[in-house]
Formats: sequence, structure tokens, C-alpha cells
Amino acid sequence: MRSERSQSDVIGFVIVFGIVIVGLVSVSAFGLSALETTRDVAAGQSAGIAMESVNTDIESLYTGIAGSRTTELNVESGTLGVGDQTIMTVTVSGGRVAGTETISRTFRPIVFSGGRTSVVAENTLLVRDQGASGATAIEGPLGTFSGERTVLPVVVTEPTTVESQTGGTLQVESIVTDRTGRVFTSGSSSTLDVTFELTGLPDNRATVWRRTMNERLAGVPSSRSPPCTTPASDTVECQFETDALVASIVTIEYDIR
Repeated sequence: MRSERSQSDVIGFVIVFGIVIVGLVSVSAFGLSALETTRDVAAGQSAGIAMESVNTDIESLYTGIAGSRTTELNVESGTLGVGDQTIMTVTVSGGRVAGTETISRTFRPIVFSGGRTSVVAENTLLVRDQGASGATAIEGPLGTFSGERTVLPVVVTEPTTVESQTGGTLQVESIVTDRTGRVFTSGSSSTLDVTFELTGLPDNRATVWRRTMNERLAGVPSSRSPPCTTPASDTVECQFETDALVASIVTIEYDIR
């Protein structure tokens, strides 16, 4: 009888000990996951605030408020660098345009990367990308969109050197090297048919561009609904109609130090 009671005590102890261990492991895993999530959110907010200054200076250069800017920001443990090439193409037909006119430019966005978060400044749109958690637009893009008159920014950011800088206080020195514009007008009986396309985008950023541009083009005449789609995972294409189009092309050279 005593032997059976001893065995029962041992079995009971093993069961209780196992429950305690499982509980501790679960709490540790949950706590670590919550800590990582909190850290990622904090890193994303910090990166967004820092890159807002960069994007604001790019907007100042685009609008002509300044010819050059120097932005100072603390990237802490993150990396500030040059993004992959993005191609922007604007195609115009109809109105007083003979045939089809095409404007195509290639640019390299400015990218802050830290942990699982990146913040990208491209063509006056600032995007926070948190990988599997998705991406959102922080601010922008500039531009005026209507069926009467549309001003479309084409901001060509070009790095002096393709390299990245990590940690500490860094500077982004930017200067306007070229400023041009193309103006297209409609005829008395037909509007302009405009196609705006960005290629070379990661999936998350393509989704943000599509969503943001559909919001900006709400109410603007288009041959399809919604006006913007993603025909490929790295491409956003928008189609709309307007009486007048101004493609404002500004080339900005930047250096990260």
C-alpha cells in the first residue's frame, strides 16, 4: 500500500511539474513575441519621424522653395541607404497630342532600414513597410488630380554613390540638378488619356501606391474602375482622363554621409 502511494505521489509531482514548465514556456514565448512586436512598432515610428524630414526636404526641392537641402537624422542602429531602381512611365494620347507621347525616368529612392521595418521616400510618397505586417503611406504624394487639370510630379532622385551608412547621426545632402516640365492640353472634342506606371516596386509598396493613387484619383474620369491596378507584383498602373496635364520633372542628386 505504501509503495502504491509513493508511486502516486511521484506521478502527481511529474504532472504538476510538467504543467508548470509548459506554462513557463508559453509565458516566455508570448512575452518575447510581445516584446518583439513592441520593439518593431517603436522602430517603425522612429524611422517614420526621421524620414519625414527627408521627404519634407525633397518636397521643398521639388516645389522650388529651395535649390539644395541638408537633412540631419539619427538612425541609431538602423541603416540609411539607396533603394533599388524604380521606373516611372507616363503615356499621353488624345487631345492635341499627335499619336502618343511617352515620358520615362528611372530613379533610386532613399531607404531607412531597421529590424523588420523600412521607410522609403520615393517620388514624394513616404511609405512604412513592416514586411508581413503590411505597409502604409505616411504622407504624400504631391500632385493635383482632377478631370480639368492634373499636375503629376516626376521626382528623379539620383544618388552620387550607391552605398549605405549605418548608425549614429547621418546627413542627406540633396541638390536640384535639373528642372523641366511637359504640358499637354485637350482638344475641343476630346480629353487626354493618361497612363501612369511605376515598375520595380516590392509587393508591399506596390500595394500602397495602388491604394493611395486610387484615393487621389477618386472622382477623376477613367476608362476603368478602379483607375489603378497591379498588372504584375512589382508594377502599378493608373489610367485616367483630364483636360490638361502638367508633368513636372525635377532631378535631385543626393549624398548620404
